[in-house]
Amino acid sequence: MHDLILYRAPRTTDAQWLLALFTSASPGREHLPHDMLELQEHLQRQQWSSHWGDGESIVERDGAPVARIWVGWGASGVRVVDLSVAPGLRGEGLGRRIMTDLCDAADAAGLALELSVNTDNAVARHLYESLDFQPCMNAGDTSGLSLTMKRAAKEETTS
Repeated sequence: MHDLILYRAPRTTDAQWLLALFTSASPGREHLPHDMLELQEHLQRQQWSSHWGDGESIVERDGAPVARIWVGWGASGVRVVDLSVAPGLRGEGLGRRIMTDLCDAADAAGLALELSVNTDNAVARHLYESLDFQPCMNAGDTSGLSLTMKRAAKEETTS
C-alpha cells in the first residue's frame, strides 16, 4: 500500500465516526442502546486521556478517516493504547502501515514500545510479532484475556 496517509488530531466532526468505530471494536456492542454506547465511549476516552494524555490521532487516507490510534509517549517508552481500523478496511495492511510508522518514530526517539492485545486476536498478535514485539509478563491482568507485548528500540544503522 503506497497510498498517502495523514495523521491528525480528532475533530468534533469525527464524533459519529469514532462512535461507529468504538461500536465495531467488540462483537455484540451493536446491540446496545445508542445512549449506552455514547456513555461507554465517552468514559473510555476520559480514562485514556487522564492516564495516557492527548495521544489520539485520526488516520486519513484520501481525505477520509480510516483508523484511529491512541499513543502515550513517555520518557522511558511508548504505550500503544489503542489501534482501531475501520471494519471495511481491515486486512488491507493499514494496521501494519500505522504500526510501522509508529515503530520508526519510536526507534528515532530511542524508545521501546509496549501494548496489550486480546489473547484471542490472532491477527493482531501475528502483526505485532512480525514487528518484533515479544510477549512479556502481564502482572496487571490475571484473567488471561489480554497479553502485554514489548518491542525494544532499534538503533538506526548507517551503511
